[in-house]
Amino acid sequence: MSGPKRKLKNESVFDVDSVLGVVKPMHAYKLWHRMVRKSKMQFDDEGLSVEAKEVKEYIDEGWSLPKAGIAELNSRFTSMTSKVIETKVSSKGNTTKLLIEVQDGHLIETVIMQHHNYNTVCISSQIGCKMGCKFCATGTMGIVGNLTAGEIIEQVVYANSVRPIRNVVFMGMGEPLNNYDNVRQAVDFLLDARCFNLSVCSRLMFKGLFLYTFGISFHVEWCIRQL
Repeated sequence: MSGPKRKLKNESVFDVDSVLGVVKPMHAYKLWHRMVRKSKMQFDDEGLSVEAKEVKEYIDEGWSLPKAGIAELNSRFTSMTSKVIETKVSSKGNTTKLLIEVQDGHLIETVIMQHHNYNTVCISSQIGCKMGCKFCATGTMGIVGNLTAGEIIEQVVYANSVRPIRNVVFMGMGEPLNNYDNVRQAVDFLLDARCFNLSVCSRLMFKGLFLYTFGISFHVEWCIRQL
């Protein structure tokens, strides 16, 4: 991984590897499937946010999930660690920009683009970027830190609550392959039929997921295999 280490208090329930270390995959995927489909946007005094619930509120009594597992999920993980603090809709109404504050106060941008019959979201993978591309505003920031897998996935959950998302593009802040471990978890989640199911949603649009990279050679092979 590349980037300064961030001090984070809360873990997102979408931090895939961490959750799979607590409960069996069958329970984790059932929980994620429900959360992706039941998270809703709402306005409050602080702006736009996904309706915040404790993790246990997404779990039915009929699940065979041990009480100890439910207790650890609820105490250790947060349903959404970030919040949308501002939305801007373009004059033509076909683009919505979400300004998202992550839990340590840094800001990232996520952009929803409305097409004729489908919607695409452009997401960030890092806070800042170390690549220094002169044509990119983020490149002037330097690298502040990596987003967690949960923070990457939360962007798509927010966007999907505004408009149903068919395509996801890693072309926001950061170089995705400099945050390989977390981007790998997020990509696997988004393509998994048990979670976001992009691999089925958009067969004609390259699985519905695009990853733009400066070209980090030792991770490009993974991109070729996965995408």
